[in-house]
Amino acid sequence: MALLDGDIIAYTTAARAANGDCIDHDDLVGWVRGSVQEWAPRSFFNRYVLYMSDSSNFRMDIYPEYKANRKGQPKPKLLQMVKDILHEEYQAIVVANHEADDAIATAMYVKYEDETPVAVTTDKDFAQLEGWHWNPNKDDWPRYIDQNEANYNLAIQALMGDSTDNIKGLPGIGVKKATKMLDAWIGEAQEEDCDEPLIITGPEHATQILYQRFYEEREEDWREQWDLNWAMVCLKTNAP
Repeated sequence: MALLDGDIIAYTTAARAANGDCIDHDDLVGWVRGSVQEWAPRSFFNRYVLYMSDSSNFRMDIYPEYKANRKGQPKPKLLQMVKDILHEEYQAIVVANHEADDAIATAMYVKYEDETPVAVTTDKDFAQLEGWHWNPNKDDWPRYIDQNEANYNLAIQALMGDSTDNIKGLPGIGVKKATKMLDAWIGEAQEEDCDEPLIITGPEHATQILYQRFYEEREEDWREQWDLNWAMVCLKTNAP
C-alpha cells in the first residue's frame, strides 16, 4: 500500500494548475485526481492513504525559527482549494501537531507494518526511514532502504542541518564534510573488524566522530546545536 505525502501533492498540483489551463473548481478536481493517480498508480499499489500536515507543529515549540526562512514567500493561489479537495475526495489524514512526514513514519513502523507500506514522496527527509520508498519523479520502481543506510542518512542530516527548514548545520559542517567524516570513520571501523560489516546504530556515531576529531576541547560549542538538530530532523514514529 502507498503512504502519500499530501503536502507535496497539494503544493505541486496547485502550482501546476495555476500555471496551466485550470478554469473552474471541476477542472481543479481533475488536476488533483490526475496528481493522485500519478503518485499511486494501480499498477504499483492496491490502495493508498494520504497524509497532510497540521497547521500546528511541535517543532515550532522546540525551535521558533523553524522554517522562518520561508516567511513572506508567496504560495500557489489555489493551494487551499487543492487541500480542501484532498480532504473531501480522498479523506486526507491530518495528525494533530505533527507533519505529514511524522504521520507517514508512524504508519510505516506501526499502523501498517504488516502490509508492506511504501512511502511515496519526493522529500529527501524520508531517506532516514528503513523500508520501501518510491519517488514518483525519478524512480522506476520502489526501492528498499535498509537500517544501515537509513541511519547513515539520518546522521548526515543531523550533522549538516537542513537549510530548507532553517536548521543550521554544526560549525563548519556541510554535506561534503559530513559524508567524508562518516565514511572515514566507517572505513577505519571496518579495517579493525573485517569479519563483520559495520552497522550504524544511530546518529550518536556522528557525535563520537565530532568529539574525537574536531571538538574535543570545545564540546559546548556544538553540543547544543547537535541536540537541536537531532530533535528537529528525526521523524517521529509515535504520531497519534
